[in-house]
Amino acid sequence: MERARFYKIIFPIIIIIPIVIWWLCCYITTDPTTVFLVRHADRAGSSDAINATGEIRADELSRILDEADIDIIYASQFNRTQQTANPLATELGLTVLEYDAFDIPQLAEDITTTHKGKRILVVGHSNTVPQTIGALGFSPQPADIPEDEYDHLYIAILNAKINDQLIKMEYGADTP
Repeated sequence: MERARFYKIIFPIIIIIPIVIWWLCCYITTDPTTVFLVRHADRAGSSDAINATGEIRADELSRILDEADIDIIYASQFNRTQQTANPLATELGLTVLEYDAFDIPQLAEDITTTHKGKRILVVGHSNTVPQTIGALGFSPQPADIPEDEYDHLYIAILNAKINDQLIKMEYGADTP
């Protein structure tokens, strides 16, 4: 009788409690992954380079993120995103990692698997910033950024203790 009680009540408790404790420890002690997402800074027309206003905006991005403990900076293969990321990368002594703007699922996978618990800046485009937010699991994903707007800053907090969070802000001078 005592043995049956052990297998029915005590044995499951011995197995379940360590599993629950392990799960809670992993879940609670994992720092959230924080992803800062911006569109490249201002450019003239369809140029692949940022203009003078864009240089000011890129410097402003560096100023507001220089104490955010950024660990990794991603920019797409295009010159305008690299130019936007470079002031902060230089300030922090980081190398800008290039991602393929046409393969957003791969970028999201890299962020969520390789860089867990890190703070990451992603410099993208009017369409890839919302796509990246969607690929990181936010639904509905934001609409594409209007072609004449460069001041959007999204902060995606992943694996936050309870729920993922998405914050939208603006930085630098207002754009129309």
